[in-house]
Amino acid sequence: AYADLTWEPRTCEDGFQVVYFDNEELAGSPVASSCDTYPVDHHWDDSGVSEMGGLGNHFSVRWTGTFDFGQGQYYSFTSTSDDGSRILVDGVSVLDRWSSSSATSTSEPVRLSGLVNVNYEMVQHSGDASATMFWGEVLCSTHSRGVGPPTCVDVDEDALACPQGSWKA
Repeated sequence: AYADLTWEPRTCEDGFQVVYFDNEELAGSPVASSCDTYPVDHHWDDSGVSEMGGLGNHFSVRWTGTFDFGQGQYYSFTSTSDDGSRILVDGVSVLDRWSSSSATSTSEPVRLSGLVNVNYEMVQHSGDASATMFWGEVLCSTHSRGVGPPTCVDVDEDALACPQGSWKA
């Protein structure tokens, strides 16, 4: 008997390809993969991650997707995670909270256009785990004198009025 097997990498249209690691370093071969939609919103209790056979501690996850950001607008990225997380946009870090704490962080505005690769990574040390990530368009204009950093007003009035840092007037 003869068997000819070919393997095609999983493709996830209109969302993220997700890979799960049974370590905290995103190292080695993933133990599982799946597709996920935007926005990322996961909460795992002591029963663990079903895609990893219930592993609840000492794991990491990477979401990778390509999204169309239109014609050169500013966006801020927000992550809430337990434990740590980071966001890379076209390979550049825009948010890095790879620590042992539960926190919400918002990036400085980033100007994006066209198709952009977004990576969201999270690490779980122990206890309950969560990973939430989204982005929002930010309207930016310069100060009235045209000097200084942009002043930003978030499009969604229920979200942050302005990202943290030097963008606030």
